[in-house]
Amino acid sequence: MQIEENRSGDPLALSRLNTDRGTVRLAASGEIDICNAGRLRATIETIVSEPATRRLTVDFADLNYIDSMGVSALIMGMRLSQHNGTEFGVVNPRGEVLRVLQILGLDRALAPAG
Repeated sequence: MQIEENRSGDPLALSRLNTDRGTVRLAASGEIDICNAGRLRATIETIVSEPATRRLTVDFADLNYIDSMGVSALIMGMRLSQHNGTEFGVVNPRGEVLRVLQILGLDRALAPAG
């Protein structure tokens, strides 16, 4: 099942794809900033809290920008996932987004297991 969400004028689009065996892929495109990081945070929290979710992969292939609030949402997702026994990882960061994660030392911490 795929769910897409984009609010008019919001630079962040989220697309959820439920795959097999409890794996969820959440694609984020556009920009994550102080104005919309709460939506990313809430979406991650909802997915990770679902009993059927075994793994959440956040795909940043089409993400162009992330600020400290977006990074905070990712850290919250990682911690909540650890608490719930869910695998959590970020894939395909590039450009500025990858650079931010590298500077903060999160590129490895947020890499998916295996």
